[in-house]
Amino acid sequence: MLGGYCLLAGSEWLQAPVPLRVKGWLYLLVGLGALAACGRRGLGDIRSVARLGLWAALLLGVPEVMGRWAGGYISGSLGTVVLGLVPLMVVMVAAQVEGDEVRRLLVPAVAGLGGLLLLVPVGVPGAGMALVATVVLVGSAVLMAVAGVRIYPVLREFGWMQGVAVFCLANALVFLGVGLLWGGGVWDWREGWGAIAGTAGEVVLLVGAVRGIAAVRVGARFLLVPLITIVEGLVLLLPEVTVRMVGGVTLLAMGAGWLVWSREERRSLSLL
Repeated sequence: MLGGYCLLAGSEWLQAPVPLRVKGWLYLLVGLGALAACGRRGLGDIRSVARLGLWAALLLGVPEVMGRWAGGYISGSLGTVVLGLVPLMVVMVAAQVEGDEVRRLLVPAVAGLGGLLLLVPVGVPGAGMALVATVVLVGSAVLMAVAGVRIYPVLREFGWMQGVAVFCLANALVFLGVGLLWGGGVWDWREGWGAIAGTAGEVVLLVGAVRGIAAVRVGARFLLVPLITIVEGLVLLLPEVTVRMVGGVTLLAMGAGWLVWSREERRSLSLL
């Protein structure tokens, strides 16, 4: 599921971006469909549902809104590198919960970030709104790291379809609430079905991955997604390959692979 999610997310650059309001309606439909699939079981205890909805919104919807706003003032390459900090932050948050043993995974997280820095040109943000946007983007990365660790034990209390329903409905509220106020560009439904199908598949696979595997492994998606995008760009655009590019791809792949195949224990998450 993690691999499928990363493949879809890494190929988003081949499709038109989905406006927030469209994504909100899509998440609402997927959430209602998943709720219907739950049948008589429903969603369960209201407190657990509210807790899962909060962490789901902080993991996806709120950071995405913050990132899209920040994208109006900083370059996409800087945004990619800032999101590359998330695996490092996830390891640090998980270490506070599980103990110092998890800190060994700082090495692949740093290696993956180093690979991104070699591959993605990053300029220093200027003063004014660019600096504010950078701070906001870093804040969104912190939210995703904390929520990624906190949501794991909560989500495992739900079945897969229950988790998809709560996850999608919570984020639909965020996307619709902001998207209807924010507006956005014109969306051509006739040409956007590929992006719609990809977005729906992403959220279903992401919930399965977050529910099934440890937060550090899921956090590796912030290295895997740009890796897939870069490899696709190399294959389709055929740029001149340099030693720096080879080194960057190698570091990025090694760091992401190490995180994905890590065997960290989750002894303390039941206490959350």
